[in-house]
Amino acid sequence: MLLNGIKIFVRKVVRQKLFFGINLVGLTVGMFFAILAFLYIQDEFRYDKHFTNTDDVYLLSCNNGRNRKLHRGQPAIFMDRILTNIPEIRNGIRINWSDENMLANDIRMEAIEFCYADADFFNFLGWQLVSGKPNEVLAAPMTITISEKMATQLFGDKNAVGQIVNIGNKYDYTITGIYKDFPDQAYIDVDFIASISSFKAGTGGLLDQWGWHSSWIYLKVPDSNNLDEVESKIASVWNQHTEDEHCKGDYIEANLQSFKDNYIKSGEITGLADPFTYIIGFSIIALLILIISSFNFVNLSMAINGQRSSENQIKRVLGANHVQLIRQIVFEVLIYLGAAILLSSVIIKISLPAVNAFLNKHIQFYFLDIDLILFLTIVCIVLLAVCGLSTAVLFIKRTDEKQSYAIRSASSKIQKGFRNSLVTVQFTIGIILIASTIAVNQQLKLIRQHDLGFEKEQILAINNDEGNNGRRYELFKEALKKYPEIVSVSCGTNAPVDGVNNFGGATRVDDNQISMEGCAFVAVDHNYLNLIEAEFLQGRNFADGKNDNIDQVIITETMAKKLQLKDGAGTFLTDMWGDRRREVIGVVKDIEYETIHEANVPIAFFYRSSANINYYRRILVKLTPVNLSHILSVINDEWKNISPEYPINYQFLDKLFDDNYSTEVKTGKLLGIMAFVAIFLSGMGLFALALFHINSKVKEIGIRKVNGAKVIEIITMLNLDFLKWIVIAILIATPLVYFIMHKWLENFAYKTTLSWWIFALAGVLALGIALLTVSWQSWRAATRNPVEALRYE
Repeated sequence: MLLNGIKIFVRKVVRQKLFFGINLVGLTVGMFFAILAFLYIQDEFRYDKHFTNTDDVYLLSCNNGRNRKLHRGQPAIFMDRILTNIPEIRNGIRINWSDENMLANDIRMEAIEFCYADADFFNFLGWQLVSGKPNEVLAAPMTITISEKMATQLFGDKNAVGQIVNIGNKYDYTITGIYKDFPDQAYIDVDFIASISSFKAGTGGLLDQWGWHSSWIYLKVPDSNNLDEVESKIASVWNQHTEDEHCKGDYIEANLQSFKDNYIKSGEITGLADPFTYIIGFSIIALLILIISSFNFVNLSMAINGQRSSENQIKRVLGANHVQLIRQIVFEVLIYLGAAILLSSVIIKISLPAVNAFLNKHIQFYFLDIDLILFLTIVCIVLLAVCGLSTAVLFIKRTDEKQSYAIRSASSKIQKGFRNSLVTVQFTIGIILIASTIAVNQQLKLIRQHDLGFEKEQILAINNDEGNNGRRYELFKEALKKYPEIVSVSCGTNAPVDGVNNFGGATRVDDNQISMEGCAFVAVDHNYLNLIEAEFLQGRNFADGKNDNIDQVIITETMAKKLQLKDGAGTFLTDMWGDRRREVIGVVKDIEYETIHEANVPIAFFYRSSANINYYRRILVKLTPVNLSHILSVINDEWKNISPEYPINYQFLDKLFDDNYSTEVKTGKLLGIMAFVAIFLSGMGLFALALFHINSKVKEIGIRKVNGAKVIEIITMLNLDFLKWIVIAILIATPLVYFIMHKWLENFAYKTTLSWWIFALAGVLALGIALLTVSWQSWRAATRNPVEALRYE
């Protein structure tokens, strides 16, 4: 029986190679994206699942900063007050993130990411130590633990415990433990974890300051049903104990996010699109591709089986029943599915390195993975029902000899209507993806071309936040003066598009007494705003080397608007790093320090202020576009001469800008690929369907031509049968894509307009592809000699 079924299938393939190829390619593409989506989702949901003691662990976020937005960084002292005053919380730990230069075993490592953590870190989260006792390794100051990988890299076969690691050329840390490497899917993924008491020893009293928001606080809350009440109590504890009078009140809210959601649902805190959002988006698009490919299969299979009416009628006469006919069709579908899974698996195995590079992931593919096998089984069952049983049932109804000719004719019309509906759905999906791609690229165009408020080209941003950075800056600046390729050198606490991390408030010193919160503080030297080519709307820049600059401030236009300053220059402000009065000497056009996901941050620029922040942190170097490789080598050499103990670390501002929008760029590229695939599959299915449709009308075309019909009339007749369904698809897709893109653009404070031409262009492209697909076959049929079609009539 099985052998006979295979023989029938092989004969069918030999007779209809083109349609077999189209069906197989369509299902393979659909399976490829289905498997890829599964692997992507599986990889994302593996994040932070390797810790063994985090079921009741929550990460605290609070809107208790001067910008009044939810943020994870909290004062370290806040945890002590929480544990003392809220009995529902069992215990907690703090983590402080840092980038440091390290020296160990004569190996220097630049800007290595690591963290400081409380002594209970390993027990609290449930992570395995290879060497050392969990409750002792981080108990003392100047102690550090390292990963197995880093222990091998630094010390080889030598025992790393007891060895010394120098941090920032200042402090020697003793290695007290070695822990198991964190997997790629770990949100906490560092190779060095030092005791938080070490951080306290190296920074003085920062951990005791209520205004210093830099610690991630993880809390154990055994009763998850009581979270709302616990969050309310945390907010109350803040208001009762904080010493920061500017950041307390009824508006204070606390948020406890489950440890397992820290990565996958990070957008709940940041307000930006998070991995879960992209999981949903990628899954939907992959599902749509699979739907298109399966609809192609159903359409083409019904058309092919429609040509087998005589064959099946003979089988019925010879005693075959419905079950046997359905079984043959289902068997053929199973062969297609098996071949599609095999081919798509091979393609994924080959293309996975490129996919990982594109997505910046570490997706792995194991065909014998139980979860993958279960997923493919479910997909095959669904596709078997959609592609196999639906095709078989519709076909059997049409060929049932017990039915009258009128019923069979009506069944044939139902099948045709069903096929046309599937074509409409396919092109609706294709148009949605095309229009979405155009809209995303319009937003990317806005991102690339919108006014940043500064010049980002040929500006180098150098990290300078370690050691005696003031002395280093002065020497470095002096050394670079002799090179004509270097236009200018300056410094500040932050570089544009690099983010801001110091917030405060301001109050007008006049009768209005208008105040605001949430303005960013950036300390700069006198040349900073000139170097980035900031545009002054009012007033002037800081004067070179003048002492009175200390009592002056320059603000952005957004800050001027929030303070309701029509003539900003000449106004006095207070409540900015104390009660000291400062004169506004200039107003500059808004400068983008964050991204266009948020409205421009109001900013106050201070002259060389080191009261709360270090204005030497970022060195900016403006270069000429000539001989860049040479001048970069010169900059490296000068830095090494001045500061060999602190390796240079820099980026161009335009690269920092591009990095800020890498997710959006990838989204645009992914949508473009998916749109192409969707339209390609839809066009391929339409091609095959049109060929069957035209072949079924060969005699009609011959009769029309004999009776004087023109070629254009025949082409129009054949095309209209399909194009009207494409027009319906355009009408359905337009409101859907408008809604989808409108929701996506809500992630941006500054967004493109969803103009009518976006939808028109998507519709025209789909219509054009359909016309090209059908018209070629229509033209061939219309220009064929009618004698060939009618010679046997």
